[in-house]
Amino acid sequence: MHFYIPTNVPKDFLKDLGYQPVESVPVDPLEQGVTMHCLDNVRKYLSCNEGEPQFGWMFSMLGKFILKLHAHVVVRLPDQKLLCVTPPEKPLRYVNFIKDSSISSIITNNRLPTKSFALVNAAIIKQFVQLENDEDTARLIGDLVATSNVYLQRANLEH
Repeated sequence: MHFYIPTNVPKDFLKDLGYQPVESVPVDPLEQGVTMHCLDNVRKYLSCNEGEPQFGWMFSMLGKFILKLHAHVVVRLPDQKLLCVTPPEKPLRYVNFIKDSSISSIITNNRLPTKSFALVNAAIIKQFVQLENDEDTARLIGDLVATSNVYLQRANLEH
């Protein structure tokens, strides 16, 4: 099972969680940027350009069942526009993004967190979401044993 980047995010669900508004942020990858290393990419960009970091969330989904929020950082330019300088995993012209400055206080071991949510009320989906969140907790603190355990539990759910 693979998550994908949705073109349309469940805005009402996000609003109920207190996350709004969703903004479309243009992507202009840093020439020597690294995929999935947004914090480092923004730091590199700001070492040579004006602006400041803007923390927030971007999204992926598993079908219409699970929404995953990925902490992300983009550049706030001097004109207050936002710019994503991180090379995407797949070609993108923009990312859906919700500002959340509180993320800067929950960075752990230079890693940004994720949060997964069930979009349907089904026991198997809720179990999968719990495993996604457990995996992220283990990833943030670098607990390889717990991460392996989550992989095994997830494999059992998928079969």
